[in-house]
Amino acid sequence: MSLLKQTTLRYRGHGHLRFDLPATFPEEARRQLALILRRRDGIYRVSLASKPGKLSLRYQPELMSFEQALQAVAEALCSAATTPPSEEPPRPGPPWRRALGSGRHWIVAKSQEARETADALRIVARQRLANPWMAPGTARTVFNDLLILYLIKTHWSLVYRYWLRRPFEHKNHWVALTYLLFLLLRARRAHLG
Repeated sequence: MSLLKQTTLRYRGHGHLRFDLPATFPEEARRQLALILRRRDGIYRVSLASKPGKLSLRYQPELMSFEQALQAVAEALCSAATTPPSEEPPRPGPPWRRALGSGRHWIVAKSQEARETADALRIVARQRLANPWMAPGTARTVFNDLLILYLIKTHWSLVYRYWLRRPFEHKNHWVALTYLLFLLLRARRAHLG
């Protein structure tokens, strides 16, 4: 019986899938499966439960459909099953790191985002606070600038990968972006004048 027939889709939500993997699927192949899926564009979280045979997958519905996510899992299953095990054994590491498992990647990504946000805050605050006689609405302007920097940072890859290539398909995103720019310019004009 093939691996695909033994794999069961246990849950389907908006951007979230859970699978039961076959009991005969080896541990090394499970890790290889998770690595292959994490490299796919549109999949942002892959979790293997401590209980063998459980796989959880989160994907961005804007970037891939449900059928494409299933196709990615099917391809990764076949690839992981045929890939020979790696020669080097996994490094054990400290127990707290093993307990974190794939959550460690989330912590590293969030700490990187926090550092980038703090750097942006420092730059904006240095520019705004250089003048000791600040206008009354300066704090609001600083926070608006931070929000804009954050939105640009989080959506930039979507803009240049998908929105620019298929503008009519993403017309709602472009309308929202135009409206936010209108609000920004109106707030700046009111602040300056």
